[in-house]
Amino acid sequence: MKRPLWTALRDRLDVYQEQPCRITEVDEARLPSSRDGEYYILKNRQDLTYVRLTPRDHYLWTLMDGTRSVKDLVVAYFLQFGAFANSRVCALVEQLHAQAFLTRRPAHLYRTLDRHLRRHTSLFWLRRLRHVFFQSMVAVNGVDRFITVCYRAGGRWLFAPVAQGGLAVISLIGLSCAAEVLHQNRHHLFRSMGSYSLGFLTLALAHVVIVTVHEMAHALTAKSYGRTVPRGGFLFYLGIPCFFVDVTDIWLEPTRRRIAVAWAGPYSGIVLGSVCAILLWAFPGLTIHDILVKITMLAYLSAVINLTPFLEFDGYFILIDRLDIPLLRRKSLRFLRTKLWDKLMRHEPFTREEKIFGVFGSFAVVWTVLAVGFSMYVLEWRFVAAMHDLMTSPDWTVKGLSLLVLVAFVLPLVLSLLALVILTGRALVLAAMRLPVWRRVTPRHTDIQDERVALLQQMPLFAELSLPALTALAARMRVERYEPGTAIIRVGERGSCFYVITRGGVDVMTPEDGGREQTVASLGPGDYFGEIALLLDVPRTATVVATSPADLLVLEKAEFEALMAEHREADLLTHTSSRRLHELQQTAHPSRLMEAG
Repeated sequence: MKRPLWTALRDRLDVYQEQPCRITEVDEARLPSSRDGEYYILKNRQDLTYVRLTPRDHYLWTLMDGTRSVKDLVVAYFLQFGAFANSRVCALVEQLHAQAFLTRRPAHLYRTLDRHLRRHTSLFWLRRLRHVFFQSMVAVNGVDRFITVCYRAGGRWLFAPVAQGGLAVISLIGLSCAAEVLHQNRHHLFRSMGSYSLGFLTLALAHVVIVTVHEMAHALTAKSYGRTVPRGGFLFYLGIPCFFVDVTDIWLEPTRRRIAVAWAGPYSGIVLGSVCAILLWAFPGLTIHDILVKITMLAYLSAVINLTPFLEFDGYFILIDRLDIPLLRRKSLRFLRTKLWDKLMRHEPFTREEKIFGVFGSFAVVWTVLAVGFSMYVLEWRFVAAMHDLMTSPDWTVKGLSLLVLVAFVLPLVLSLLALVILTGRALVLAAMRLPVWRRVTPRHTDIQDERVALLQQMPLFAELSLPALTALAARMRVERYEPGTAIIRVGERGSCFYVITRGGVDVMTPEDGGREQTVASLGPGDYFGEIALLLDVPRTATVVATSPADLLVLEKAEFEALMAEHREADLLTHTSSRRLHELQQTAHPSRLMEAG
């Protein structure tokens, strides 16, 4: 008999019933980590995608053979590490889907529907404009063969110790020469020999030379470590037209080599600027004097910008490799939006990573504001004046060039900056609305709710449950108070409640052979009892008596079952109790019996 349509659809969409199966075309590298001891990098050889896994995530990856459901993986994780990680497992499966590491490819149905529904909103087009001019990319595959030819034809000699020493000397000499040459005369960035048209052409040529050298330095360094460079292309990043090469294959190498590849780009700019500065100093009358000046200025400026860690350029990747914190910028900005003000208002201590997030995120925001402001200032100070001179020129060829530059570059840049300012302002307003000053109208029970959630997060039973499930759990709990000597639960009775101690203390007692009860443990704030009988519907295995005025959070069995229906995550808690009861039954030691409650 066929299942009803909606039943089949429900089962098909149930992520907990999915049986993820890993692909076989995968390269794997095991690397040391200062945070986790080690980590793993997986490479999809077919799609050329990469993913970084912690040792625990890698353990789950090894179990994804198509025979285990997501729910089975959660249980296996608990049996291996002693904690529930439903959110972790679901996030890992989603990440592996997105990076094409599982045999069943994602359809992205909801993402497509969301994009379609938002197409007619102004917010959608603002984000689209920002993305096109600030993050758009046109990639070309198959460039590894060309890079290999360049490396074998002579690029490999650049990595010899003698060549590296010579480049270092050139860099030091060139810096002093550049300071003297640029100090002697004032040079106009947008004009050459009195002509703006020639100035723009030389500026564009200088930019192409610098970017080409920069990207070739990345590619040749990666090739020197035996890695592939599968693709390259053109992109806009923060309004800057750039070329790029894909050197993500270096992620399979240790940290030192990844930093070397990232450093090669800006270092090439320093070397190139130094060579031009030395030529300008030694031969001041060269015919190509003007283009050498522009290459020198842009090369050093490019090196400084690329080494700035607050933009996602080479300096940023050097920093995250040094700190061993992937996605540092995204995590820092999320920390500023969601957690910083709460921790400051509550005077809570900061972890090492939270300190890094706070400092880096603050500097990144300030740097972005200053960079946008400086860009607008330069645009008005130099570029607008240059465009005015060009547009008022009697030469129609010059006017045509001016109009082309205006339409192709300036207008999209201005619109994109405007979109960036609007979207950033909107994000800041939404973040400000979450500050404590706006919470004065919020009922006091919100703070109590937060305290309960924080308490539940500290318990091994709930440590890795998602925040929505914990919040729902805390909302269903009520407070009960017991006087000293009052029995809260008794051995043998049917359990109907789960208890968490918030104030006071209790004694856990188990019956002896003579019928008397012996105290086997004393519990205090933060401890819990009653979960075995509550979840598995078995008789109480111990008596719990209040030894002082005690406040307890209580969760009724009916409420818990309703919670399981709403949050499938909570249903997985039954596996905790099953395993825990089995362990208790395997030992007669009274100190273990006190946990049964």
